[in-house]
Parts: sequence; structure tokens; C-alpha cells
Amino acid sequence: MKLNNLVKRGVSLLLAAVFVFVGQISASAADIAPKLSVYAVFADRIVISTDNAGDFASNVRFEVRVSSHLVKTVKKAGAKKISLYDNGKYFKPDTNYTITVTPVDKNGEKAGRAASISVKTSSYTYYTINKGTAFYKLTGGKMKKSSSAKAKTYAKGALCSATGALCAGKSIKTADNSYVKLLDGSGRYVKASCVSRALRVTAQRYIVSEYGRSMNGGSYSYGAASFKNTDCSGLTMQCYAQIGQSISHSVSSQATKGKSVSLSSMQPGDLIILNYRSHVAMYIGSGKMVHAMNSCDGIKVEPVSKLKYYHVDTVRRLIF
Repeated sequence: MKLNNLVKRGVSLLLAAVFVFVGQISASAADIAPKLSVYAVFADRIVISTDNAGDFASNVRFEVRVSSHLVKTVKKAGAKKISLYDNGKYFKPDTNYTITVTPVDKNGEKAGRAASISVKTSSYTYYTINKGTAFYKLTGGKMKKSSSAKAKTYAKGALCSATGALCAGKSIKTADNSYVKLLDGSGRYVKASCVSRALRVTAQRYIVSEYGRSMNGGSYSYGAASFKNTDCSGLTMQCYAQIGQSISHSVSSQATKGKSVSLSSMQPGDLIILNYRSHVAMYIGSGKMVHAMNSCDGIKVEPVSKLKYYHVDTVRRLIF
């Protein structure tokens, strides 16, 4: 009899412990909030990530609000990369938006705490333009083909209609038969369906390094800073001006910009500070660098293996 009572008491205690444990799990799950980060920002679109989506149950959905307006509800699998417009409209450039993500269950009840992130759109969007893409000019109110891209490139642009009217802040339905106006002063357009949005970092690295590469064969001139006629820091200064970054015409100043990275992890656009801050080269990818060397050698694209003839002070990354 006493044994039976002990068994019953033991079972009761075990069940109580299980209930407490389950309750703790439920309470813990309810306390989880999405960890949000920015994946990409454009002038008209924002892409965010829910970095801890795997911590939520498989049936959880995520309600996404922009400035308190419910924009979309995404499944757990799609929460790692959420592409957003503003409630069915394109975002406006240079504008701050508050994005809130709330986990909910199949009944629409909260399955965790909400989290918010503030994101400012870019002033323009970078686009990838592939070789052979047609360029257009707006003539007499109509788009007329003018030329084609000779190689893959990147360019700043803004989405617009077939008459050149910007789409920012308008319904995403205006994307039908839309164009991208290139903001390079050329007056050219490309069909939106023929190009894709490019990540800022990727595009900026390409633009900076390609501009530097285009100076190959130019002349060295101390104190100068013009295309194909420049000194070393003038060359890098001009390259960064192509993406709107202003850096001083000084090696010692450029040596303090951005963040330090290793030679083995260099990316296109990284500055290589040399010879006790008396010289600077720029990595342009594929194991190559460009620099304005001296009055005899001029501006050259060389393999980074040539760095063995220099003292490497530091490598600075300004694009990240």
C-alpha cells in the first residue's frame, strides 16, 4: 500500500515537472523576437533578412509592416530574404522607413515578440547592364534605340515610365513597360526588363576599379589629378569620386580611411598604402593593381606580385 502511494506520488511529481518544463518552453518561444538585418537597399526597394528564422516553429508566418501598413505575410522559408515595396508602391529615394516584423501562428495569433528596423533608401539604384543590352534615347516623347552595351557594366539609375516620368512613390504596376534612366549624364535609358538591380557594394567596387583600370598607360604628374595625368593619390581620389566618395589628395590621409584588411582578403577598390605612406596603389581584382608610379613608368596596371618590391604599410577598404 505504501509502495503504491509512493509510485503515485512519484508519477504526480514527474507530471508536474513535465508541465512546468512545457510551460517554460512555451513562454520561451513566446519571448523570441525576429533578429532583423538589412540585406540590400535601393532607391525604390528594400530587402531585409530575418537572421533567426530557424528559431521559430515551422507553422509560423511573419507579418511585415512598413510604417505601420501591412505589406505582406511571408512563410518561415521566405523570411531569410524579404523584398519590400511600400504597401504596393515603390519606395521614395533618400527616405527613412520603419519596417516591423511580427511572428504569428496559423490563426494569426502572435507567436513571438515583434521587432523593428529603420532603413533609409538610397538616392539611386545600381543596375547591372549586360553586354548587348540596348540603350535608348527619349526623342519626341518616344524611346528610340541608340546603341548597345559593348561589355558588362554597372550604372546608377532610376526607374521611370516609357515617357521618362520617375516611378518613385507610384504603384508597382507602373513597372509594366518601364525603363531605367541612367544617371551618368548621357541621357540614355535601358528597358527595366533587360537589367537587374545590383548590390551597392558590388557595383561600387566595379565602378571604382574599372575607372582605375582605364587610366592604364597614362602619365605621372606630381600634384596633378586629372584623367590619365595624375600622381598616385590623385588617381585613387578620382576613382572614388566616380561613386560620390570624397577622399583627400594625400596618401597619409587615405591611409586612415575605411577599415584595415589583409592582403590575402583584398577586394576590388581596396587601397594599398605603400613605402611608409609615401605611395598608394589600388587593387582592381584578378590579382591586379593600378597605380601612378613615377615620371618614367607612368600609370600602370601590374600584378600584385610586384608588391614584393615595396613595403606594404596597410590595406584600406572604403567600400563595405
